Amino acid sequence: QWSAGLRRGKEASLVAISTIEEVMPDGFVKLSESASSGLATTSAASSRLKMGVAVIGAGLLAAGGFVWARRPTTEPLILAEFDRDFVWGIGTAPVHVEDNLDGGWLAFARDGHVKAWEDQPVPEERLRFWTAPETEIDLAVELGLQVFRLGVDWGRLVPYHPAQHGGGGHVQDKGALKRYVQIVRQVRRRGLRVMLTLFHHSLPKWALADGGWTNGALVDYFAAFSADVVDALAADTEFLITFNEPTVFAMLTHCAGIWPPGPKKSTSQGIRCLAPIVGDYARAVWNIQAAHRAVYADAKARGRGSALKIGVAHNVGYNVAEHVWDEAATAVAKALLKFSFIDAIRDTLDFCGLNYYGKEIISGQTIAQPTDVGYSEAGRAIDTEGLYSVLQMFHERYVNKPGATWKRFMVTENGVADATDVLRPAFITEHLAAIAAAVSKGIDVFGYIHWTISDNWEWADGYCPKFGLYSVDRTSPSLTRTARPSATVYADISKSYAVSREQREAAWKVVTAHRGQLRPFCRSEDGKEGLDEPRYNRWFSDNADWRFHEERLAAPHHTPGGIFLQREAAPESRAAAAAPSLPALALGAAA
Repeated sequence: QWSAGLRRGKEASLVAISTIEEVMPDGFVKLSESASSGLATTSAASSRLKMGVAVIGAGLLAAGGFVWARRPTTEPLILAEFDRDFVWGIGTAPVHVEDNLDGGWLAFARDGHVKAWEDQPVPEERLRFWTAPETEIDLAVELGLQVFRLGVDWGRLVPYHPAQHGGGGHVQDKGALKRYVQIVRQVRRRGLRVMLTLFHHSLPKWALADGGWTNGALVDYFAAFSADVVDALAADTEFLITFNEPTVFAMLTHCAGIWPPGPKKSTSQGIRCLAPIVGDYARAVWNIQAAHRAVYADAKARGRGSALKIGVAHNVGYNVAEHVWDEAATAVAKALLKFSFIDAIRDTLDFCGLNYYGKEIISGQTIAQPTDVGYSEAGRAIDTEGLYSVLQMFHERYVNKPGATWKRFMVTENGVADATDVLRPAFITEHLAAIAAAVSKGIDVFGYIHWTISDNWEWADGYCPKFGLYSVDRTSPSLTRTARPSATVYADISKSYAVSREQREAAWKVVTAHRGQLRPFCRSEDGKEGLDEPRYNRWFSDNADWRFHEERLAAPHHTPGGIFLQREAAPESRAAAAAPSLPALALGAAA
């Protein structure tokens, strides 16, 4: 009888398995209509059975029984889990969000050098963070975050040339400094920890006229300004970022000329800018390094640095060449933008912040857009494994190595331009999976800052790219914010300290459901320029799978430019057949 029962159970199991129509995200299975109707009398819920029906269980099912069985998988329900001391945050910048800010970027935009700006309602008001910061702060609180990253604008606090006002470079507008104190304390009262950025891509007008960071006098001026800011705000600040993406700033400002003060540089001018030691790029980066060191040393010497955790927010893309003749430009990008700045200041950091947005596929004068890769609406290729690779590379290069004073990392920016919010939920879950994988390998990543809260002014691309968890109605008197679905996704993750597989599957299902449809795109077809109005493209990469897959990673290897992770997508040849393309490097560096 037992043997016969097993035979009947085995036969029934084959029937039961054949009736499975769909595996649901929660681990249940959906049966076909015929199977469901046959079992309807057993239970109203019997059309959704736990997967993994055993042989004997299938026999009971065929006999009209009801079996709950575990899904036969080794995959846990949690995709990524983080310790409770991991910090979640959101990032902003003064140029993007502060109203009443008459700086170099405003003049640059009014002169017609910023796309998607002049035709926007009240573009100069940004997000009114100066006069009404509580709107953005309240949204950060609703998201359940711990860290609010904001900055101070150097030109607002020091609007006149120091040589004309005592020569020291100290804060001139005491009222503006007092207002920053009020804003920071408002952040603190709402239970958020403050990450303060001293320099976020914005020079005072007088500094632009003096040659920007190629002028060595700026080192002392910046140190004096920073000392006043630290004195005023250190008591309410936990993390201090001296410079945001300094190599990107030097490249786009001095070598490409597509950031203030301009004008746009020719290819030959750009190449001269990259000349070692004497080129504008080398001079600017050297002075920025010196300024960082001065601020760090002063804060530590006066005791301010004992509580402050001081670092930088360094941009790291994953650079690959599309063709063999693009290898030279790609090698230059890696050598200039990847490690050189951190190498020079590795002994003056308490932590290293990394800004990661994706992969740059360099192709001639621009950034390539192959059809088998996923893209943001700003033209940035999405590469989640690249974040893991970057963390691995920096860990291996610096942690427990001579001269380095730090062991910890924070992802200080990560986000995607996506007005449709089709990509963003999966972008968040997959990059957090990459971070969790890095942590599991012993890499100390202690926080994640998403870019950004609300859609805002994105440098030379203006208001076209939408990076916000909240959309903004710029025609409304109050600049009304509306939460996108990704806001809920990020809030759920930050409050639970985990990414579930159900969240991952639901997010990816949204991506695949929109393949073949049209979406806005904020870069020209050749990838060289931003646009005043988005063009509508069919969704790229119908078959692209940019979810994080640890098994797709390869071992790191050494090249003359440093440690790079060679992956299948990168060309095998290492031949250098072309001069570096500055437009490509500049576009690749920009977020």
